[in-house]
Order: sequence, then C-alpha cells, then structure tokens
Amino acid sequence: MKRISVLLFVACLVLSACSQRPAPTPEPAPAPEPEPSSAIGMPNPMVSTASANYENFSLVGYPDDEEVSPKGYWLIAGEIAQLDYEIEGQSLVFRAAKDTGEDISGVYETFEEDGEQEMTLSDGSTVTVRFRATATGPALATWTRGGYTFSMYMPHSPMGMAGGLLPRFLETEAVEN
Repeated sequence: MKRISVLLFVACLVLSACSQRPAPTPEPAPAPEPEPSSAIGMPNPMVSTASANYENFSLVGYPDDEEVSPKGYWLIAGEIAQLDYEIEGQSLVFRAAKDTGEDISGVYETFEEDGEQEMTLSDGSTVTVRFRATATGPALATWTRGGYTFSMYMPHSPMGMAGGLLPRFLETEAVEN
C-alpha cells in the first residue's frame, strides 16, 4: 500500500507540474525615445537678400531693366549668389560663386545635348560656355570668368538660351568686396 501511495503521490506531483502555467516572461523594456535629428530645426541654406551685394562679393552688369529684371536675390550656404527672373512667363535662375571647380547650378537633369561654344563679350574678350539641353525643356549654360563660376538655367525654355538672353548674362562680373 505504501507503494501505491508513493506512486499516487508522484503521479499527483507530475500532473500538478504539467498543469501549471509557465512563469510569465517579463515584458521587454520600452524602446528608448529616438534622439532628435540634427536636421530638424536646421536653418535654410537659402537666405533672401535685398540686392546682389553679398558679404564677400557683389555681382555687377547682370540684366536689370524693363525687359529683364530680377524677382528675387538669394545667398545659398553663404557662398552662392542666386538671382531669380521671370521672363515672358518663363523662370530663369542665374547663379554665381567663387570658382572651386564644382557645379553650382543645382540642376540634376539628364541632358540630351551637351556642347561648348566660345563666345565674345562686349569688351572683346572670350569665354567658353558649356551648353546642356533637352529637346523639350530644360536648358543650362555654365561658364567661368574672372575666378568665378556662373550658371544660367531655364527649366522650360531652351530657346531662351539662343534667343539673346545668354549674351546679356555673360556680361555679369563678380567683384570682391
């Protein structure tokens, strides 16, 4: 009888052990709050200005008359001057900066045409202009003159380059302050 009692006791222990729920697993600790991004609150690199006179240089000779007049002046990252134009309903962006060998245009189009042309300025000097364009839209001209790089971008009108606007912008000079 002792044997049966011991067997029953062991059986009860086994059954009670099997019927018990496993101990609850502790809940994971909440994820830490993400660190604020350094880009949040970052100042806009484009600063509106009242004219084309900047801290380190000024632009002179750019088109500014009844037909062609800047609608906005900007300084980008403290280094690149930008003048915004609207000519016959088409936008034009003109930029200038100290020549560092980098593209300052801010244009990342895939152009179908790419070529260079030597152009003569009103003082008789020449400048090599690189033209890039698509058949239906964007056109970009870039050149270097007097230690500065210039770009003229028309997002909707390649004809503006050939239509007499480019020579007017080529006459622009940057003068160190």
